[in-house]
Amino acid sequence: MPESTPRVDWAVSGLAQLFDTVITTAGRSRDLTDGECEQFEETGAAAFADGMSLSQLVGTYLGGAAEIWEHVFADADESRMIELGRGLRRVSEQAVGSLAEGYETAQRLSIRAEESLRRSFLDDLLATDNDPAQLADSARGLELPLFDQAVVAVARSDRGVTDAGPVHRRIRTELQSRAPQRNLWVTAKEGNLVVIALDTTPHQLGVLTTQALEAIGGADWRVSVGSNADGLAAVAASYADALAAFRIAADF
Repeated sequence: MPESTPRVDWAVSGLAQLFDTVITTAGRSRDLTDGECEQFEETGAAAFADGMSLSQLVGTYLGGAAEIWEHVFADADESRMIELGRGLRRVSEQAVGSLAEGYETAQRLSIRAEESLRRSFLDDLLATDNDPAQLADSARGLELPLFDQAVVAVARSDRGVTDAGPVHRRIRTELQSRAPQRNLWVTAKEGNLVVIALDTTPHQLGVLTTQALEAIGGADWRVSVGSNADGLAAVAASYADALAAFRIAADF
């Protein structure tokens, strides 16, 4: 890279150095190696960890590349310009693809980790031996809202529901589309669908859950709603009430 090339803060550690790889590779009319692509993927992952959006990352790369290419072409003789231009375009496509792959992989892993933590939190929330202080710490760590009142609905059918399965996802989407203003936590436990609604009355949650299940169809659902829960520690009691209602109904 020419010494006259200005030093720029690329906002992502290591991105500036990767331009050397792009230019050298293009100049030699070859593709990026697997190892070089991995370097770009690592930089994409670092960009996600730094809080950049994918569009910001690609824009930063393309903006820096354009600035550096001006200096590269200025120092190239005319016979090399076309060949070098083709090489830079090809290698840059590979570089951007690898940056995006690294970014999106890190994003997927982050989402999965967060979903796992959220499922663990909901399991603890529904457990009768939960620790209120630990629940509050977990909620804050997940940036979930604390609340004064909540209620739990349980829905079951002859089709078991698995957490993060297709039925679970469809129901969660339907509930959120019907009540976007409400804080709803949806999970699956022991084959049942469990809906925890913050600052919602039992009647409101019962109606909302029933309507959502009727909308998606595909099974005969029964819905039971627990009592009001005052705070995190009482949610397990609301859940137990909802389960007890099923047992009572089965005796008749």
